[in-house]
Formats: sequence, C-alpha cells, structure tokens
Amino acid sequence: MENWSRLGRSTKDLLELVDFFSSENVQVISDKEKFGTFTSQGKVMLSVFRAFAEFDS
Repeated sequence: MENWSRLGRSTKDLLELVDFFSSENVQVISDKEKFGTFTSQGKVMLSVFRAFAEFDS
C-alpha cells in the first residue's frame, strides 16, 4: 500500500478494514510508512490510530 490515508475515508474506516484483513490473515504493508500490520511497529501505530479514532468519536 502506498499510503495509510488512502485505505479508508476515516481512521475508523481504516481500522475496520485492517481488522477485516487481519481476520482473514492478510497483512497490510505500507512502503511509504515502512511498516506492516503484523510487525511490532505496525501494532503500535494501529494502537495510536485506534486512540485517534476514539478521540474523534
């Protein structure tokens, strides 16, 4: 994936898609941000995204 912001319209959409992909054992990797959803760095970033999504709602 080129850019995380292109995957979803909002942080909530992004997280829902990543959760769906994870449930299907599909890893999402970003070349631009240099992390994937199954790496330690990716898991931390997803936690940050979840915090922002919770803050937005």
